[in-house]
Amino acid sequence: MLYKHIKRLCAHRGLTITALAELSGVSTKTMARWDRAKPTDACLEAVAEVLHVSVESLEERIALQPTVRKTCELCGQEYEANRIGAHKSKYCSDECKAEAEKARSMKWYQANRPQGVATVKCHMCGQEFEVKASAVSNFKYCSDECREEAHKRYYYNHNKPGPGLTRVARHDVKPRKPKMSSMAKFEDAAREQHTTYGKLRARQFLAAQKERERLANEKEKD
Repeated sequence: MLYKHIKRLCAHRGLTITALAELSGVSTKTMARWDRAKPTDACLEAVAEVLHVSVESLEERIALQPTVRKTCELCGQEYEANRIGAHKSKYCSDECKAEAEKARSMKWYQANRPQGVATVKCHMCGQEFEVKASAVSNFKYCSDECREEAHKRYYYNHNKPGPGLTRVARHDVKPRKPKMSSMAKFEDAAREQHTTYGKLRARQFLAAQKERERLANEKEKD
């Protein structure tokens, strides 16, 4: 198999398959599919250049893989599929597979989407109104006026003051003093004493050491 052969070449040269993918620009998932489908010439050349092998040597490995001829169910083009798992192969490329899945999803949606008109009750005034059955979840209010009124009430209820509190104008609120980290406090203190942060910390360390020695001496005397 081509993918296993590439992994052996990587191990021989001290590379991982992830490193090969980054250097060549071909993803590991794409290389793993080469055991089931034929790689493109550009991808094969990029991998061969990184591994310092010829493209012909890799193509020989492709020729050794057992394949069967199949017809793509979407475009009708013939392609070679790996004999292992050939009964599951239906499309000649990833593009055809994605297009077929998209068409299958659209067909299911057309067959299962709600048809006709549905009646919805307005969340604001309680009045009933009709909308398309396929768009019921997009409508809550019967008019723009009801929607604006509902938004006003929502914002008022979520921003009103609690019991015993009154609203305070923004200009009457005293700005909070921002919290300072210990590093910022030391830097400000060093700036006030016209010194550097390192010298200030050294002074504090020496002062604390002298204080410990003094306390120890007093304890010995007692």
